[in-house]
Amino acid sequence: MARINSQILWGTGSLNVLKLGRPIYGAVTGRDPRTGSEWGESTAGVKDAWIIGRDYVMDFEIRHVPDGGDSSTYTSWSGPLGVQSFIDWARDANTFRFVPDDTYPDAYVDGCYLDDPFKGSGNLSAV
Repeated sequence: MARINSQILWGTGSLNVLKLGRPIYGAVTGRDPRTGSEWGESTAGVKDAWIIGRDYVMDFEIRHVPDGGDSSTYTSWSGPLGVQSFIDWARDANTFRFVPDDTYPDAYVDGCYLDDPFKGSGNLSAV
C-alpha cells in the first residue's frame, strides 16, 4: 500500500506548499454548528434547533517534522516556507487549502482557518 502524503497550500495565491512528508495522525473530522446556533426543548419534550450554519472541522497531529534535509519530500520546521512560517500565517486568520492526498491535487478543502494553537508551538519532541 502506498503512503498518502498530505499538503497545505498557503500564502498569497496559495503558492506556498507545506509538504507533510509523513502521514498525519489521529485525524478526526466533523461539522460543528456555528457560534450563535441554539437548541431548545418545550415543556412537552419537543426539541427544536436553530442552526445558522456549520463549519467543517478537522483535528490532527503532525509528527516527526525534521529541520533541514530533502525538501522535495517534506517541509522543514524553520525557514521562510517552513512549518513555523505557515503557523504564523495561519494565526493571522489567513485561509489555506488542505490537500488530503497529494497524488490528487484537485481534491481539496479550501478556505480553511487555524482554530488552535494560537500560542506556543504545540508539543515538540526530539523524536
